Amino acid sequence: TLSRRDGATIGSLESAGYQTVNFNDNGWSNRTLPISENPNGGAEEERVYWFRRHFTVSSGLQGKYIQLAILGANYVTDVWVNGKYVRWHEGGYTSFAFDVTNYLNYGADNVIAVRVHNIPWDNRTNDKDIVPYKTVDFRNYGGVFRDIYLESTEPLHIVRTDIKPSLKLVGGQPIQDQGHVDVNVVLYNAGTATQTANIDLSAFGTVVNDTNILDPKPESIINLSNPVVINGSSSGSVQVGVTNNVFQNFEPNNGTSGSYFQDIYQSSPAFETTTVHSGTRSLKITAASGGGTVGILAANSSTYLDLSTATSLSVWVYDTQGNNTLQLRLKDNDGDGGSGSDANFLWSDAASVQNQWTKITFDLNRYPDAANLDLDRISKIELYEYNQGVYYFDDLEYTVNETKVLTFSLDLLGTSLWTPENPALFVLKSDLNSGTGLFYTQFGIRQIEIDNANCRFLLNKVPTFLAGVARHEDMPNVFRKFTESEMASLKADYQNAKDANMNFIRTAHYANHPYAYILSDRMGIMIWEELAATWFDASAFDLQRLTRKVAKQMWLEMIYRDYNRPSIIIWSTNNEGTVGAEAQKKLFNEDLHSVADSVDGTRLVGQAIVGSNDTDSSLASDDFLGINEYWGVFYGTTGEYYNQTKASLKRTNTAYPTKPIIVSEMGTWSYEDLTRMAEQVSCWNNTYKAFNEKPYVAGVIWWALNDWWQATGGAQTMGAITWDRTIKKSVYNSIQADYANTWTRPVVKALAPSDDAALSGNVTITAYAEDFRGVNVGIDTVQYKIDSGAYNDMTGQGGNQYSAVWDSRTTSDGAHTITVKAKDYNANERIHLVDVTVSNSVNLMHIQSIGMSTVRKGSLVNARADVLVVNASGQPVASATVYGQWSGLTSDSDQKLTSSSGHAIVDSNKVSSGSSGTFTFTVTNITKSGWTYDPASNVQTSASILYP
Repeated sequence: TLSRRDGATIGSLESAGYQTVNFNDNGWSNRTLPISENPNGGAEEERVYWFRRHFTVSSGLQGKYIQLAILGANYVTDVWVNGKYVRWHEGGYTSFAFDVTNYLNYGADNVIAVRVHNIPWDNRTNDKDIVPYKTVDFRNYGGVFRDIYLESTEPLHIVRTDIKPSLKLVGGQPIQDQGHVDVNVVLYNAGTATQTANIDLSAFGTVVNDTNILDPKPESIINLSNPVVINGSSSGSVQVGVTNNVFQNFEPNNGTSGSYFQDIYQSSPAFETTTVHSGTRSLKITAASGGGTVGILAANSSTYLDLSTATSLSVWVYDTQGNNTLQLRLKDNDGDGGSGSDANFLWSDAASVQNQWTKITFDLNRYPDAANLDLDRISKIELYEYNQGVYYFDDLEYTVNETKVLTFSLDLLGTSLWTPENPALFVLKSDLNSGTGLFYTQFGIRQIEIDNANCRFLLNKVPTFLAGVARHEDMPNVFRKFTESEMASLKADYQNAKDANMNFIRTAHYANHPYAYILSDRMGIMIWEELAATWFDASAFDLQRLTRKVAKQMWLEMIYRDYNRPSIIIWSTNNEGTVGAEAQKKLFNEDLHSVADSVDGTRLVGQAIVGSNDTDSSLASDDFLGINEYWGVFYGTTGEYYNQTKASLKRTNTAYPTKPIIVSEMGTWSYEDLTRMAEQVSCWNNTYKAFNEKPYVAGVIWWALNDWWQATGGAQTMGAITWDRTIKKSVYNSIQADYANTWTRPVVKALAPSDDAALSGNVTITAYAEDFRGVNVGIDTVQYKIDSGAYNDMTGQGGNQYSAVWDSRTTSDGAHTITVKAKDYNANERIHLVDVTVSNSVNLMHIQSIGMSTVRKGSLVNARADVLVVNASGQPVASATVYGQWSGLTSDSDQKLTSSSGHAIVDSNKVSSGSSGTFTFTVTNITKSGWTYDPASNVQTSASILYP
């Protein structure tokens, strides 16, 4: 199934004749597509499925551009129309479309045949070459389980509009009623002549309500009475070409290094000057019995031509033998491409007409997927006539149907920013040639970024906590089948999440139906969307990055499909790559990260790692730290959630102190009989407690919202809601309570002391606190407490900073916690817990007093400082070195040892006794082996005396 679609492979797929127009399919069972073909799971259900359908295409569509769209079919899909092979696609979760314009019978019967091979996971030797490739923790549904339909447009049409939003800023803060968009309008001309594309853009507000929220079309929510004011040029024009280029016309000076053709197989080629289509020469071949093949060289002095964007190749044929079809083979500059027994060739649909010039056109989109064929370096084409006789060839041309992009940079006025609480949406209307083609796009204005200096996630420049949950796509009765008719069930799931105060959903380990993200836009749910690279090992990462590159194809398909969804804030490269594969995973991630940034650049890129490997080196290239935290569930001491999770968070933060953590998974099972619901609650309460204590944890995802079907067997019961959606388990209520104020609560961060600091004596505790959202925005109080003691007020220092001094000698030596708490005017609270070690039994010394005097000798005078150094108990400390600095009447540095009584006598430099002013002595340090200077406990640090 994964073989290149060369002639041999296509022939093998067609061997049973299922694709032929007249195949008798009366014995086949009927299906209404889409459908999940294997709801019961199991390897026996993972197999090849064939589908056939007769249909009629209106004759009025002739001349239009027609494509077949399939929004999801798992895993490899091959398509035939009217017995002709069209194309193939690999990947079960991203959408694709094929141009079928020239395959259809207009105003008559058509037959489509679709072959879908759902390749078994771990059930054959697949060399880790599919995505995913091993049995993972969700069902491998097969068949065509998403929409399949024909779509018609004019030959010149808008393919898509890519909208990249950004904020308008003043003083670094967003203007709430303005925004900016950079728009790429992608145009394609599938016609036969160059056309001018005139584009006019306009934008409108939207109204989303119960009557239209489930209709995925942007037009369903557009509010034409609310146009958006646009600053910037919203109109543009471009020529979208259809160019016919000479491959070879046999005219002088058009050969490759003087050569024009080669005999490949009994063709006896020669120039002809009498029977020509145009110009002065054509090519004559005299095919022997069994036919003949001639090689025709490119008309280019560099020996090859670029056919990588060519859509067709044509040749004029004068056939003296009869009415015959023609076979085409392409050869590149390296000699690769198709002659011989590898069956890489394409037969023409049309036949020549005897004794007259006939134009034969080959659709290059149908050319077999020949191994190593470089379409951008085609040096020769080979034409085969299978009957004996005389033939003339002339005027070989290739056609390029252009794709063009018009770019716009627009400021939008009177808009709102998209947030979960206010999912403001707009519709961009792209008008091609005054109504010839109208294209509508739903979009929103928002900005996603990481504040590395403060290790936090920002939405529209505001620190935001991602109160999350995961959701698998399958649902009761329909499993993975999804069309617009399933939108109501999806909305009910999303509403259950929002009712639990969740604002963030990880849509499992694969791209969901595109409608899922249209709805999340409208309901205000931030999204983590993921490539289906789950549980890859080192060789699988390398195989995809270096050889197969199908994962990158899927990555691009996912990004381009969902480009305009403001709700999607994260692209995820993989889930739980094998421990030990960090180096290969990092290279894989960096490759995809680079692609995402170049194509999009408005979203975060990361992954979800195995939590036991909490300092995974591959995280270094991610925007954030995505970690599946299952301490006490899958690793560590079973049932010990809090302490193990807390220790893991510290290890991760120490390794990556500027990157916030998003807990990409956590949870445990309830069992189908719900006997472990209490353990689910314990897991949540104790694990979330560890997360909630650290402001560098920017988000948490409970796995999952609902129970889901495992790869084999019954339901996986880690959901907060049962598979049938009838019971909200106890953990649902626990999550709901803990997420209740996460959107509006203030921000707080303990600045000092740091985690795991060693403390003694008087300790200055400092914190940052700020409030951004809510009815009454602002910080009411910032407090601290030690262990489980009472809270004490901290004093504002300006710049959103607060401080207090704590005498650590009021508690015992050993481990303690400092908890800083901020409360806003809505009584919402946020904490930051810091672990410290107190060691006041160590030798601490400080300054008890500084006595000042002056000493006059004749015409000179100096000042004398008597510094008394004591320990924490007030006893004198001998043999300590006191360092200090004089200022005022003199400026010099001194150091002296303390005596047995703890006194250090320090004299300044002498000055004239006639001087007047102040002598000041400031202690800068005190040292003694085995002792620690505790300046926070100083009674004095400097002293002065006036002279005379």
